[in-house]
Amino acid sequence: MRNIINIALTLIILGLFPYNNSNCQKLTEQKAKFTVYYFHHTMRCESCIRIENYSFKVLQKEFPGNLKDSSILWKVINVDDTENEHFIDDYKLETQALIISKQINGKEAKWKDLDAIWDHLNDYEKFCNYMKNEIKAFIK
Repeated sequence: MRNIINIALTLIILGLFPYNNSNCQKLTEQKAKFTVYYFHHTMRCESCIRIENYSFKVLQKEFPGNLKDSSILWKVINVDDTENEHFIDDYKLETQALIISKQINGKEAKWKDLDAIWDHLNDYEKFCNYMKNEIKAFIK
């Protein structure tokens, strides 16, 4: 009789806490973070500085909440610094670049080079729309 009561109580308790795969999936997704990197060299031209300024301005204008809650981070990295040289191989950098990276639980899951920034260098609105659309698509 006692075993039947223990089994019944166990089943009741398990029934109160059903396994829900979507809850586990949501917890994993909540741990996703994104970093927008601007990589440059020590010697910088006007265009390189403009890309950095445009990029940060777009993030501030289009993703202020993400910057505030740190779900999107902005990092400017000089790849000529010894501790940053690995990024050249990591992202196959050939020149200055704007990269968006997704990290899950602290590990990079995927990344994308927003290489068309150079095509829109002389038109802030086109630059802004390109960058905004690429980031929105990436973080979905």
